[in-house]
Parts: sequence; C-alpha cells; structure tokens
Amino acid sequence: MIRAIPFREAVGDQVLVQEWETGMQATDNLYAMYQSVAWISTMMDTGSVSLLIEETGAEHGRTRRCILPLAPTSVRLKFPLSRSLQPSFTIRCLELLGGEPIGEVDYDTLLTTLEAIWKAHPGIDAIYMKSVTQSSHLWGILDQRGWRIGDTPVYKPDGERPFHYLVLPESFDAYLGQFRKKQRYNLRRQVRVLSEAHANRLELNCLRQARDVDVLIDSIHAITERSWKAAKLRRAIPEAVEKPAGLAALAEQGLLRSYVLTADGTPCAYVLGYLYNGIYHYANIGYDARFAPYSPGNVLLFLVIEDLIKNAQAKVMNFGISDAEYKRIFGNRHIKDASLLFMRPSLKNSLRREIHRGFSKLKQTVKQLVSTRARRTEDAGDE
Repeated sequence: MIRAIPFREAVGDQVLVQEWETGMQATDNLYAMYQSVAWISTMMDTGSVSLLIEETGAEHGRTRRCILPLAPTSVRLKFPLSRSLQPSFTIRCLELLGGEPIGEVDYDTLLTTLEAIWKAHPGIDAIYMKSVTQSSHLWGILDQRGWRIGDTPVYKPDGERPFHYLVLPESFDAYLGQFRKKQRYNLRRQVRVLSEAHANRLELNCLRQARDVDVLIDSIHAITERSWKAAKLRRAIPEAVEKPAGLAALAEQGLLRSYVLTADGTPCAYVLGYLYNGIYHYANIGYDARFAPYSPGNVLLFLVIEDLIKNAQAKVMNFGISDAEYKRIFGNRHIKDASLLFMRPSLKNSLRREIHRGFSKLKQTVKQLVSTRARRTEDAGDE
C-alpha cells in the first residue's frame, strides 16, 4: 500500500517519526541530513513537502516502510553556448530530498512508487535526485537494471562526476599518515606561514551555538565582500545565511558546526557546515582574496579536519558535489556521483532527453577535437 502524507501531518504521527528516525540511523547515505525531520522542519517550506510511504509488507508482525520525502522543484536541461547564452528546457519535478529513499528499497519498490507518483501528479515530468553516489544501494539497483525502472528511463543530465569524501580515522596523526612526508611538511608549512605573516595570531573559531549565529553571518559577509565569488557569482552569499533564525534553530538541535579562520583578528576564511549522525557537511566555503597568497582555504580545511577528529568524533566529511583539487588532496575516498532524473514515459520527455544528450555529446566531441589540435600545434612548435 502507498500513502501520501503532508509533512506537517506526518510529524504528528509518533510511530511514523520513530520509523523515520530509525531508518536515518541505519542509512549510509552521505546526504541523509537533508531528509531528516530536523532539517526539513527548520530550513524548508514544510507546506510544500510531502511524504510518500510504501508499506512493503509485514515481517514478524511489523510493517516495513520505505519513506520518500518529496518537494516540488524545477530542473533546467541547459544548452550552454556561452557564459551568457544558455537556452534550456525546464523540467517540472518532485525532488527526493537527500537523494535516496529512507528504509528498505528494491526494484519492485521503485517500480510501484514511480507508478503511484505518475498517477497522483499528472503535471510532474520527472523525479529529481541532486546527488546519488556510486557506492549507494540505489546506484547498484539502477546500474543492474540498465538505468531504467519499468518504462521509466533514468537520465544523468550532467553525466557522471568525480566525487570525493573523507573517512575520518581515530586520530589526526593517522590522518596525516595518508600523505607523503613532503606533503605533510607542506601542509604544516602553509599553516605556519599564514600565522607568521600575521603576528602569529592565527585562530580557528568553531561556531555552533545559537548565540554564535550573528558572528558567523557577519564574518561570512565580510569575507564574501572581498572574495572572488562577489565579482563572479550572482549569488555569492549562501542561501542559509539569509535564514538566521533557521541557523539558530539548527544550532539548538546540535546540527550547526561552522568555522571562521582569523589572522591577526581579521576573518580570512569560513566554512558554513553541519554535523549530522557522524557526517560533517562541508557545505559552503569562502576566503578573503587578500589572503590568497597564503592558501587560507587549505589552512582552514587542515585545521577543521584536526578539530573534527579531536573534538567532534565525526566519522565522515562530505565535500559535496563537484570536483576540486583540494577535495582530491584532502579526501581519501574517490568515486563517482550523478544527478538523476527519473523521467515520466512520454514522447515529449523522450525528445527533450535525446536532444540534450545529443548536444552534450557534440559539445564533448568538439572539446576533444580542439584539445587534440592544440596539442598537435604545440608539438609541431617544439620540433
């Protein structure tokens, strides 16, 4: 049996909430925080969130449930011709918060769930999952089934991406042991150089109490004003910073754990982060461009990892979507992830998908040709 329940009604059902929390404790989903009761009730419009619950049968007199927290959103299939010219198709979606169902899931569960969603939401074109990792149970099911559930194709609009995270060892010395001797020296040297250049007054401030939120927000604004993001991004300030009451509520629930690095009293780098169920989310970062010669981002990350191991008993550090050199250096698990669109079977969706896939392949081919020609030109010049 499948039931759809508004979030506000669902949190009043203590049995359901207990089942929900039990599933959250058992999951290895790196994005579980974003589907937790605490996060949804604090940071989202709860009136737009609903739960789709599939009761998968009874075992030892207990009903097993698969829970999907869903929220309406839209996804653009982009055709980037230049930085300013990016036509797109807009796909109306329900987003599965956290990227994976909560509880036990198999192929049959996915099939019946999709059929129920298509029937209940005729105006929805797809189910969207922002990030599903290669190591997840869901990825394994989809890969085994050829990325199709019944008649529903599963499309990766951005392809497969490098994904990096860090499994934290029991001691900071053990973590440093994963680096070569020269790398360890260079990391420590970066910390020392930044400190010595600023009167040996380098301080890592951990901000995790509700009373710390104003200081955190002021520091983020001060750093961002002098960052590269201010000049290049339309939205340089993290969205969560616009919700100070929400950040304070997260702090009261023990989820907020952010850091500001100061040099001689001046904030030079920050991380807006969260700790949930042993997983630290390195969610938003920034640094003051005036400090760029001293690698403040690397210094901050080095010190944060030390603090998480020594003082927070964190188990995993999730660096989030996208590839970056610092993630490759500091991480110790390197896999793949992808955004997924479970697209409603229809001619319109088939055309959208194939046009977008064809454009992406053509763009990649052109990039390879340009790169090959550039290498040949360079080689000819060396002769």
